[in-house]
Amino acid sequence: MLGKVVDLELRNITDMFLTTFAEGDFLSTHSDPYSGTIAFALMLTKDWPAEGGGQLEFTCVNCPSFVPEFNTLLMFRTRPVSMPHTVRPISVIAARNQRYSATGWFMGGDDRMSSTEMEQHKKMKGRVFRLSNHSLRTKEPCKRLAIKVLMFDVVSMLMRSAGK
Repeated sequence: MLGKVVDLELRNITDMFLTTFAEGDFLSTHSDPYSGTIAFALMLTKDWPAEGGGQLEFTCVNCPSFVPEFNTLLMFRTRPVSMPHTVRPISVIAARNQRYSATGWFMGGDDRMSSTEMEQHKKMKGRVFRLSNHSLRTKEPCKRLAIKVLMFDVVSMLMRSAGK
């Protein structure tokens, strides 16, 4: 169903994990060429302040910055070109909260991994940890989530900025 929303054939999730960022935490600039065709990050923190840091940013000149807005699923291509990106440091303003997200990758319909890529993917694969009492559990009963989906095509953005 999600593949229909973004008009891509999505086969399976190759890896998925929960992340949490507290004051001063960040993710250094990196790219994800070994993980799958489409990266995703589902933002799980309610009422995140725009000035709280934690934005997902790409290294291209005209690429937007994405504030972690609750219940937003950000998706972007990592193949055939993997654009370097980062998560900005969490500021003191947001220190009373933590930035939570579920992050992972989908394989595309025609996606194939070489043996080198498979080896790199195995090294990066997330591990399962038990959630503690103070984690993502909520007192509210489970509800169906209406998720806002943003598909960000870095390659098209670069082509437009280059005038091609």
